This record gives sequence, C-alpha cells and structure tokens, in this order.
Amino acid sequence: MYYFREDGSLAKIQAQLNSFYGDISVVRDQYYDPSGRLLKTTRKFLDLRTQKPKKPEEFVDNPIPIYRKVTALPFRKLL
Repeated sequence: MYYFREDGSLAKIQAQLNSFYGDISVVRDQYYDPSGRLLKTTRKFLDLRTQKPKKPEEFVDNPIPIYRKVTALPFRKLL
C-alpha cells in the first residue's frame, strides 16, 4: 500500500510479505520525507498461521518497489 501527499510525493509504504518457507509473515512500514528521503523503517516478524511475534530464522526478503511520485506509478495513465 502506497500513501502519497497532496503534492504527489511518497509519504509511506506499508507492505506485507507472507512466506511458507519458515511460515513467516513480515509486516514492513517505510516513511519518507517530501524530498523522497527514507526517514524510518519498521519490520515485524509474525508466525504465518497465528500472527504472533516470531524470531526470523532463515528468511529471504524481497525488495519493495519504490515509486517516489504518483507520476512514477506503472498504472499512472489509469488514474
């Protein structure tokens, strides 16, 4: 989920990655300033089935695609 400011700049990305490898769910939040600089990142590791906190054992993270402006979205022509 991408959150943009009224000026079209990226404010926040909220992402969740679920993996059966390790039965883990990773909830990630990234916060950006108006110039696109990353301010803060949070990650929570949860058991995939119970959603209770879990320590990651072997986990392969996938990068989150970053669109710093609304105009950079791949489907921008549909907006």
